[in-house]
Amino acid sequence: IMKKILLAFALTAAVMTAGAQVTFSLEYAYDFSGINIINGYSKSKTAWKNNSRVKKLKLSVNGEPKFILNLKDQMGGQYFDIGNALFKDRVNEMHNYTVTFEILDVYEGDKYDDTAITSIGFGSCY
Repeated sequence: IMKKILLAFALTAAVMTAGAQVTFSLEYAYDFSGINIINGYSKSKTAWKNNSRVKKLKLSVNGEPKFILNLKDQMGGQYFDIGNALFKDRVNEMHNYTVTFEILDVYEGDKYDDTAITSIGFGSCY
């Protein structure tokens, strides 16, 4: 269990415009049915408030848009249940996924123009 958050993924003001992306290449023996996101720079309440946070993300799998995720402007994890809609036809085989998150909108920070995401996790395999 992570007790202290030390790092975060952050985009500078020069690249934080709508359309900025982060892509993961994943290999899973089972399909994931949920995504957990810790939004903003969650090192501290002050760091979280000072930096911009993501308001809306587009989730694409293997280049195909699947979901729009609306994030709340709050510290802590936010879980998105995506069910088996993405992978319902695959059973008991290894899967390779390219999962891309594209920033569509942000909550502005009090001090900095950086947009941060502390963590993105894939889970709840079935």
